[in-house]
Amino acid sequence: MSKLIENGYVVTMNAGREVFDGGYVVVGDDGRIAAVGPAGSAPTGPFEDRLDAKGMIVLPGLINLHQHHWYNLFKGLAPGMLLEEWVSGLLLPCAAELSAGDLRASAYLSALEMVRTGTTCCLNHSVTTTMEEEVAATVEPMA
Repeated sequence: MSKLIENGYVVTMNAGREVFDGGYVVVGDDGRIAAVGPAGSAPTGPFEDRLDAKGMIVLPGLINLHQHHWYNLFKGLAPGMLLEEWVSGLLLPCAAELSAGDLRASAYLSALEMVRTGTTCCLNHSVTTTMEEEVAATVEPMA
């Protein structure tokens, strides 16, 4: 399904690092970026879908290469606590109590959060989940 995203602040990430305020992006039928350009030069179509991105930033999907899905379950529980104290005093003791279901829920929560903020690929670092069922529970939601 071809799509035109127009009027956005387009960050290309191309070799020239071009940025187009009010620019456009054409997404081809294969889901890949087919064209990018400045305002006023967008093709007319036909397009199956059009998105007015005025006031929005348009950029390629982000990649998160260091994620701990289960950390989402503990957000906001210890404001002001130093990292070392948080890890040894809260995070690791709580992690020891997590079930496969808890890990699955945290992976879904992480996936939703990442998709909502533009992350399209991630790598979950998990040194506390070593049982096959627990590992599967964190991978399943990302598939």
